[in-house]
Amino acid sequence: MKTEFTPLEQQAIDSLIEHLFAEPGFSDVSTADLAKASGIAIKSLRGVLSSLAQKGVVAISADAGVSIVYLESRFYHLHPVWGKNVRSLANCHITAALALGHSKAENNERRAEEFRAILESEGIPIPTNAELCDIGVFNGDGAY
Repeated sequence: MKTEFTPLEQQAIDSLIEHLFAEPGFSDVSTADLAKASGIAIKSLRGVLSSLAQKGVVAISADAGVSIVYLESRFYHLHPVWGKNVRSLANCHITAALALGHSKAENNERRAEEFRAILESEGIPIPTNAELCDIGVFNGDGAY
């Protein structure tokens, strides 16, 4: 099932993603940084982050009195760089499932396996089949 976001949640997610520059899973974005970047008041942001944490989108870690916000791995597909191969895998997955021809289905299944291998080598968790169906677009980028 696709996760729905309120406008404030989407605003916070967009701002977080804009500030995640390093390798997948790393973050140095504090709640204060996110409040400033998103324009959401810190008190409101705490509620938004609590809601996003309950939905499994973000995790918050308190290190040395500073709260750092992390994007959870099952939502890496939202990040333009971290999620490129996840989105391509999802597009191959859904295209293979919905393809009318055997050749198209087989080619997309093969490409999906290639993207799975890339994700495994990068240490990026592979979404479940249900999550891939929610993310994927028939004939989307990366599909055959």
